[in-house]
Amino acid sequence: MQKSVLIMIMGMIILALSASGCLSGGDDENTSSSDQSNDNSQLNTDNPDLSDFKNTNSKSNQQTCTECGGNGVCWGCSGSGVDSEGLTCAVCGGNGVCPACSGTGMMATSQNG
Repeated sequence: MQKSVLIMIMGMIILALSASGCLSGGDDENTSSSDQSNDNSQLNTDNPDLSDFKNTNSKSNQQTCTECGGNGVCWGCSGSGVDSEGLTCAVCGGNGVCPACSGTGMMATSQNG
């Protein structure tokens, strides 16, 4: 009886962590990275140079999320819950400027309240 209750509690914890983006399988990250690559190529049709893309990206107030396969400012569950620019990450218990793996792998900095 006690073992089954303990197993149920552990299962609920694992489910909660995977839903928040702290725990994810390799397939989810790869899918999000692919989606992000597709979005990047569409946004940057005039300037194929990656350095130009980074400039365009920052001008449009878009930042990449590491938990979505990006390489940017919102480090999910690193302990602080705050990225290098002081924005709060939703996966670290923040108020939602960087929703983990929402499909695009991007966050809008204008959502920071």
